[in-house]
Amino acid sequence: MKCAFILSPSYSGSTLLSILLAHHPELATLGEYLDNRERRYRKGQGDFCSCGERLPSCSFMKQLTENVRGGGVDFSVDFPDTAFWTDRPALDKVLRAYVRGPGFERLRGAAIAAVPPLRRAVDHVVRRNMAVISAILELESATVYLDSAKNNNRVLYLDRYAPDMEVKVIWLIRDGRGVSNSIIGHKGVDLDTAARRWVTTQKSVMRTVDYLAPEQVFRMKYEDLCADPHQWLADVCRFLELDPTHLPQSFSAEGLHITGNNMRLQGLDEIKRDTKWQASFSEPELDLFDRIGGELNHDLGYGPADEPARAIRA
Repeated sequence: MKCAFILSPSYSGSTLLSILLAHHPELATLGEYLDNRERRYRKGQGDFCSCGERLPSCSFMKQLTENVRGGGVDFSVDFPDTAFWTDRPALDKVLRAYVRGPGFERLRGAAIAAVPPLRRAVDHVVRRNMAVISAILELESATVYLDSAKNNNRVLYLDRYAPDMEVKVIWLIRDGRGVSNSIIGHKGVDLDTAARRWVTTQKSVMRTVDYLAPEQVFRMKYEDLCADPHQWLADVCRFLELDPTHLPQSFSAEGLHITGNNMRLQGLDEIKRDTKWQASFSEPELDLFDRIGGELNHDLGYGPADEPARAIRA
């Protein structure tokens, strides 16, 4: 079983990439759905599948439920139980903590091996993921499952504890200033908080990538994807051993079954890079971001704040 995971901080373009790759006939995805123990619906449109139906009413989800249950696994749309979780709070902190350095990860691995409730929780969730993903692939007649939950622990647990799963990772990178601006707009926080959140999650992503073999990771920038989607999608397909000629020339969100960011419900008329941060941030704000995340952003291949935001103002 081959599974590809998108690794990135939130608001880096993972939903867009999921929608585009979902058009390949040999790739199946439910977006962020499998990183859920219990599907807690958000207010508004969050409880909808991208096909337009509420998840329990979606014909695809109904068929998936029937197929998974036919394989002997108790499953419902509202309770997939496919997120790594335990009902013991102290142990859950160990299981769900951000991916950290080698010392912490060695201790976490030792705890999972030595503490029976932790190991049982991991084994239980691995088995459920294998069962549900197998059913999805069979239902879609696909060979690759794409998970866009962006949960770094999920990647490492399945890589380490699911021997029958071949794990591949698409490391999706976006300018930290753009991510921070999106965090501000969606979460209502200030720039200091948004930039620090981006730094924390991006460093966790990078540590996760470091634990994987180089041949497991494909690195791409959100900005490059938007500038030349066909070329970058073809490269991703080759990385996943899929024939890129099976991708269409145009894309639409219609008919897909994806959960996650609400942009999946808004259609896909044009693939256009979000550059709002360039007009949104003042010079003092750009300086603030540079102090918090400028060095990391530069390491990821992005220039200082005066390229190009200040040039635009000039």
